[in-house]
Amino acid sequence: MAKTTQEERDRNEHRNIRVINEFKNHWYALGVDLHQQNLGLMFRAQVHYTSPKATAVEQTDVRIALSGYGSDGAIDIFESGDLVTETFHLGMAPAFGTYKLDKATGSLSVTNSSPKMGGTFTVRILPLV
Repeated sequence: MAKTTQEERDRNEHRNIRVINEFKNHWYALGVDLHQQNLGLMFRAQVHYTSPKATAVEQTDVRIALSGYGSDGAIDIFESGDLVTETFHLGMAPAFGTYKLDKATGSLSVTNSSPKMGGTFTVRILPLV
């Protein structure tokens, strides 16, 4: 994995936090408020995780931090079924990877790369509403 500078990480974090706000606003416009007092966004989702080493599709809880220095935009996927921390990265930091909103489905995807996952992996998160 290529080394990134602090400036690149800051830029990436800023962009990914904007995507989280687009995701939140997308669902809010559909009449679904994913925001939970003091927790940021907290919701049940279908999580589809693909990588060269493993694939899993599970329904689980997802928390996305919205406030707090250093935690804004952080995504935590709760363990469920095949989705366990021994096999998958379940915590995403906005300074790394690429967050993207699919406006057609409302899903949030995170793409990144790591040796643990055997290279590039993608996590698609679709709220169950």
